[in-house]
Amino acid sequence: MVKKLSELTAIASLSVAGAAAAAPYQFEFSGVYLTTKVSFANAQGQTASEKATSTGGNGTYYLQPVTANAGPLQERAFLSKSAFVAGLFLKNQFDSPELTTFNSDSMGVSMRFVTVTDLIVEFDYSKVEFDGDAEDGDPDITVGLGRYLDDRTTAVISLNIPEDDVKIITGDYRKVVNGTAQGVYLAYDASLFYIDLEDDSGYGMAFGITYHFSDFLSVVGSYGVSKIADTDETAFTFGGNYFLSETLFGSVIYSKIDLDDQVETAVTAFRIGARF
Repeated sequence: MVKKLSELTAIASLSVAGAAAAAPYQFEFSGVYLTTKVSFANAQGQTASEKATSTGGNGTYYLQPVTANAGPLQERAFLSKSAFVAGLFLKNQFDSPELTTFNSDSMGVSMRFVTVTDLIVEFDYSKVEFDGDAEDGDPDITVGLGRYLDDRTTAVISLNIPEDDVKIITGDYRKVVNGTAQGVYLAYDASLFYIDLEDDSGYGMAFGITYHFSDFLSVVGSYGVSKIADTDETAFTFGGNYFLSETLFGSVIYSKIDLDDQVETAVTAFRIGARF
């Protein structure tokens, strides 16, 4: 349970690592702070919980300057069809002194390349290394292939191998459209996945929407369900992104994962950064 908490913290941080400015920019850096709480029934049948905090940062280098000058600031890199290389580092620490052996470092690298014919190639690598005697997590590797269907729409199929005997195939679809009012935009995200385990299998789906009130302000929400073997899981995310200027931004994201109504994981992520 406690080892999984550190791994979930790493995943949550990666899920908020992509935010997006009007003047051309090529670099983006930000600091990240997360709080994670896992609630579960202990051996006595009572509700117990463990808490952890994570601090770190992430950076993105775009292979070409992001030059899109229309649309929400958060979506400029997507609308520019930008290729990038990004990195993340987090230090995860449990509040309980008895769990210091599970304190860990989370590291990740993400890459996206876009060809002149709008083909998309993606690669992600992440790993959790524990400070104590706990066994380090397996490298989490993802490769993806897709394309821009038009200037505002992408579809990507990816293969994720989070552990030696686990393979996950995911299809992701994303589209940005104009809203009903001038200056308002909507971004839709949908995904389906199939997971193959050593002795079982599972599937899941998720849908998200980002409502851009203006170029500077947006709120995001998503909901997902999955069934893996005999385990049902639901996930809910809600948050907001705000640009103080064309170069300074921040975000707050809250996520809750419910596992068979027995284990609940809540993650709150804060991020503030700059681009230039």
